[in-house]
Amino acid sequence: MRHVALLLAAICLLAPLAGALPATGAVDHHGNGQPAVSTPFEDTRTTFTVSLRENGDARWTVAVAYRLEDDRSRDAFDAYADAYETEGSTTGPTVDMFRNAASAASDATGRDMTVRNVNRTAGFENETTGVLRLRFTWTNFLRSESEGVLVLDDVFRAAPEETWFRTLEPSQRLVIEPPPGYDATSVAVPRNRIVSQNIIVDQPATFASGDISVTYERSELWWEDSQVLVGSAGLLVLLVAAAYLVSRRRTDGADAAVTSLPPAGSSGAGVTRAGVDGEAGDEETETETGPSTVGSVGPADPEPNLDLLSDEERVERLLERNGGRMRQADIVSETGWSDAKVSQLLSAMAEDGDVEKLRLGRENLISLPDDDGTDGGDGGSGGDGDGDGDGSGSGRRFGL
Repeated sequence: MRHVALLLAAICLLAPLAGALPATGAVDHHGNGQPAVSTPFEDTRTTFTVSLRENGDARWTVAVAYRLEDDRSRDAFDAYADAYETEGSTTGPTVDMFRNAASAASDATGRDMTVRNVNRTAGFENETTGVLRLRFTWTNFLRSESEGVLVLDDVFRAAPEETWFRTLEPSQRLVIEPPPGYDATSVAVPRNRIVSQNIIVDQPATFASGDISVTYERSELWWEDSQVLVGSAGLLVLLVAAAYLVSRRRTDGADAAVTSLPPAGSSGAGVTRAGVDGEAGDEETETETGPSTVGSVGPADPEPNLDLLSDEERVERLLERNGGRMRQADIVSETGWSDAKVSQLLSAMAEDGDVEKLRLGRENLISLPDDDGTDGGDGGSGGDGDGDGDGSGSGRRFGL
């Protein structure tokens, strides 16, 4: 029975991608329907996330989620996930179909395109959901129309009047994230909605050649915003400096007043100045009522406003505060971001060399790169970065 369950699971894992991409070529001229199959995995959902970059590349994440009803289905998924990560399985989201699409799009557009930095991971998102994830970088995905203007359109063509991305099924979702620092000024995508600058299509749709077209322009507000920030920062520095000087003057005046008081036992009030460590002298003394300014210091430098930091800077700041390394789950907890966002952000940072990722059992250890600049890549066991190799690993964990 276990072998039968695994076989049914393997058949099921192909189904979510059949509607969007052909399995053996860049273009399927004969339809792409597939009959339903009874399997131990239910309610599959596939999300295509396309994170665009300023250099024209796109980082794809294809996540296929499965509902796991009982221990039997979880055991079946766990065994299949091991095979998927080590490429022992030919089903599930596979990069071959995207390589075929990139080849067809390259011929149609005249731009040299490649699919690289492939990474396959699998794990339990929670106790009732298992997820397979395929990540890769598609080069020259965007075309540059002019300085500061990037266009997403012709990459979906497989021929002058055909497209390789033909349909979006009810169980599928497309998310297009803009390049950092760019705004979408023109959007022509069927049945789309925009959430936090992301273009989302989560309803069934049929695409013809040219249906997906988005123009991005570099935001010009950053300079105005930076001027406001610089002015605000300057004002804040002046206020802090003024507060420090006022506090310092009060402290100096209090010190002078204390040292001029007569010693205990004389005709004056018996007040003894506390030492540096706040300890009183050997003899009993009386202390004045009211606030004491002895030993006070100026205000500490203010923490920067986290809203003004990029996501990458927030992650780097967290790592610096924690000795240069943290568990990925702790980063999710500290930032309050979703598991998917943190995983995708860390993968991109790892690809750029900003962080290093190490798989330890059921979790990822994130660390700042060593001074010598060595890079572990994705070829290692269980890697979740963007190296040229296909990362693999057998440890299952929640929130992968």
